[in-house]
Amino acid sequence: MTTTQRWLTFMALAMALDAAHAQEITAAGDALAQRGLRIVSVVAPEYPPALLQRGVEATLSLEARVNRDGSIDMSTFKINGGDEAFAAAVRDVARYWLFVPPIHAYTCASVAGDLAMQVWFEVADGKPKVSVSSPVQPATDALAGKVDLRSGNEMVRRQSGTPVVYPEAAHRDRVEGDVTGVVRITNNGRVTGVEVRPGPYKVWFEPAIKRGVRSWTFAILPGFPQDRDYICVEFKWQFRLKDGMGL
Repeated sequence: MTTTQRWLTFMALAMALDAAHAQEITAAGDALAQRGLRIVSVVAPEYPPALLQRGVEATLSLEARVNRDGSIDMSTFKINGGDEAFAAAVRDVARYWLFVPPIHAYTCASVAGDLAMQVWFEVADGKPKVSVSSPVQPATDALAGKVDLRSGNEMVRRQSGTPVVYPEAAHRDRVEGDVTGVVRITNNGRVTGVEVRPGPYKVWFEPAIKRGVRSWTFAILPGFPQDRDYICVEFKWQFRLKDGMGL
């Protein structure tokens, strides 16, 4: 074996050791389908200097449509309450806000949702404080009738398939983070859909997750709903680099 071959073999082993084996089921079935919008990241608006100097406060109510990719459709963005300077400050940063949208109960794919939330501009001891509420958003296309709140670990257990391997680019650039995704699993244990949810590390890890998870098979457990041909299951992958394993 040449030096180059030995080096490539070492790197392959290093990448395998850094595989994203730390994964867990975080939600499934009806409990997942009934979730509304959740915040991923919010850039805080700047407190308008003139209003801060005068100690003016405000509570703003926001409404907008959130796209399937978690971004706000700014053409639908509406603000009520407070001075126009507060509204302008929020508009300046809202295009950078990111949310996890609801999922469709039947396709297990993200769907657009209606956002309603509040932003508070407050002054405490002469210092500005800006905060936001959690979104007020009922789940879209939630399953009607009786709600099954059993956990995913009672429904399925991973049986076989290709591991999710640490992407070379993320490994090289020392990128670590948690990523969530929704997997559509049929009642015979096959994967028929994989969607990585919006988040700061999606761009780094989405291809690796999809490559691995599409090959997975699952054992069907007694908790799998007898009246369903499939369930939607949310997984969280924890990508962590081991000390001394840099490229």
